Amino acid sequence: MMVRSVRWKMKLCPACGNLFPDDVTACLIDGTPLAEPTDPLLGKLVGGCYRISHQIASGGMGNVYSARHEYLNREVAVKILKPLLGMDEEYRQRVIREARICATVDHVHIVKAFDLIMAEGLVCLVMEMLKGETLKARLGRVGTLDVTSVLRMMSMTAEALASAHSLDIVHRDIKPSNIFLARYMGADDFVKLLDFGIAFAIREGRLTRQGAVVGTPPYMSPELFRGREPTKASDVYSLACVCYQALTGRSPFHSSELAEIVTGHLERVPLPVREARPDVPEALEAILERMLLKDPEKRYQDAFALLNALKSSGLYNQEYEERPSLTGAEEATEEITLRSEWGQYFDAVSAGQPEDGPHLESVRAGLMAVNELVCVEDRKREVVRKLEQIEGKRRSTQRNIANALRTLHSDLSRLREDHELEHMEYLTAGSRREFLAQEVLRMEVDLFSHLSERMCEEPRELTTQALQALVQAGDTARSYLASAERTGEIKARRAAYPKTVRDTKFQIERLQGRIKEVEQESAEEYERLRATLDALSAEGERLRAEVALAASEIAGQTT
Repeated sequence: MMVRSVRWKMKLCPACGNLFPDDVTACLIDGTPLAEPTDPLLGKLVGGCYRISHQIASGGMGNVYSARHEYLNREVAVKILKPLLGMDEEYRQRVIREARICATVDHVHIVKAFDLIMAEGLVCLVMEMLKGETLKARLGRVGTLDVTSVLRMMSMTAEALASAHSLDIVHRDIKPSNIFLARYMGADDFVKLLDFGIAFAIREGRLTRQGAVVGTPPYMSPELFRGREPTKASDVYSLACVCYQALTGRSPFHSSELAEIVTGHLERVPLPVREARPDVPEALEAILERMLLKDPEKRYQDAFALLNALKSSGLYNQEYEERPSLTGAEEATEEITLRSEWGQYFDAVSAGQPEDGPHLESVRAGLMAVNELVCVEDRKREVVRKLEQIEGKRRSTQRNIANALRTLHSDLSRLREDHELEHMEYLTAGSRREFLAQEVLRMEVDLFSHLSERMCEEPRELTTQALQALVQAGDTARSYLASAERTGEIKARRAAYPKTVRDTKFQIERLQGRIKEVEQESAEEYERLRATLDALSAEGERLRAEVALAASEIAGQTT
């Protein structure tokens, strides 16, 4: 991540996007009133190409602004930490982790992160712009959702978690405010999973103290209350709490008292969801009950196991496909705007004026700055194009690796599920085999005894009873042989299971390592280009100020 230096001191015209000194009240090109600088961030350039336009949200940790990429047709959201938080190293690291995770996972149901910018003590995370509302806001308006809507939300959130889990990343804070229901292709419930700020990467360094309780109490799993390491099953538990609330209007252990919430998660069994919502399918209730088990080892071990359960029960509901990639979006035409608007302005103010007029020097200075600015903008555009190529290639390669990882994790999840089922079948088959063996022995003894008695009386004839006993003994013997064969097949698969799991995990680890390698392969060239973009941006902002200053001086001299 690059640390960029940015000087913010100009006003922005909301109509044409040009900057002016603070003492100018209206745009000198189109006359649009310039907003008073109540927020010093409005109209400023961050990251070399993101121009902030207005604030769209505010929270305890910072504000979120709308911005537009000056060279790509891309509207983005910029989350800016409050200055004091930006100086807190732990929180800075959380934001850096969030940006890295979102950029690495790169899944349609996880909010995209484009850039991380640090400037003048601020930390800015540039993300895709979302239109819609959080699940918390939706439930606040309507109370509960219909079963179909809950299944859609559940399926899409599980898909997002599966992508994170495939990289051994645990979200740790699944809750309604972190599930965004975006407007997409005519629908208003396309899930975007937010806020990986406290995510836990298995086998990587932690950002919180050992034993620290992190999360939101109504949706936290029992093991997190006990200060244990989070697992993928922890996310499964939290998602169950969210789905329970979406169906019933209350989280499983709803209370105004924190102690009651904690006790509920640790000790109590939640009210069966069908008692509050009789229209909930029994299969969904069974899935939720397993997701809410206190022992993480007895839950679905990850989102892949949950998805397998939803699909096998016919409850999976995912109707949407990924929107086109934002990489390579249509380029803007800023250089034409600069030449035409400012060129026309300086031509207009100099028309009919004597060559030695008092404003001549300002006109020349303005035109020279405009020409230089256009050159700088052209160079910036070329740098941005190269950056987009590098980023596009990285995302494409990592997306292909991520798809392979998802397949392997899904296979591993099915292996575990099949192993558990076959274990139960093996025990049952073993018991049945022993029973059949005893039955065969008993029938043999009975038949031998019967035949011995009959042979003494009628040595050449078998009674109907004896024939029936003989047939039954043969059938039982064949059942025994079939059961023994089935038990042998299961035993052979169980013997091969550890090696199959080891091989699959080995492939997963290699692919996870390859994702990091891809990240590193382009890092040096990417950072070099970002440094070039930073330098050009600083020069561009200086030239913009010169153009606007020359224009304001002319305006003052000609009025």
